[in-house]
Amino acid sequence: MKINQSNSCFVIVYKGEKQWKDTQKLLASSGSFMEDWGFYLRTVAVAGGGLIAFLSLPEVIAGFALLKFKEWGRILSLIVAALNVIWFPFGTALSIYTFVILLNTETATLFKTKS
Repeated sequence: MKINQSNSCFVIVYKGEKQWKDTQKLLASSGSFMEDWGFYLRTVAVAGGGLIAFLSLPEVIAGFALLKFKEWGRILSLIVAALNVIWFPFGTALSIYTFVILLNTETATLFKTKS
């Protein structure tokens, strides 16, 4: 078993089940380094996922409103598309497509007659 520890980084070379158990014992006895970093990484992952879910909520709401042909959903989609223009290249391309489709006069009348 070979473990190199430098600057808070572990490199483990795996060579079998017995060695894996020895490695786990060694890491458990070497302090709470892995537990502390695991907590921080989980916290960052959960916070990042929550932020992404929170920021995508208007897009999901706009999508459901578009499926029901609501006029406010079309307006919300245009607002969200305007905010997504900065996410080059996909956000820009999808925003341009959204503007072309939802600003079309036929689409506007479709949403006004169905709502």
